[in-house]
Amino acid sequence: MAQYNLACLYYHGMGVEKDINSACFWLQEAIQHGHEQQDVLKELLAQWKQFAQKTSAA
Repeated sequence: MAQYNLACLYYHGMGVEKDINSACFWLQEAIQHGHEQQDVLKELLAQWKQFAQKTSAA
């Protein structure tokens, strides 16, 4: 759960500098460590990675 929370903080820039790559890293960690909503997080990770690609290309 803490890894998911860290991912959200980085994604939204709450208390830390907004960093989509760090957000994706922590979301992946949450998935790998058995977060109870892994399927939902996998979809969210795909969306975040897609967003990261769009923003880095701009």
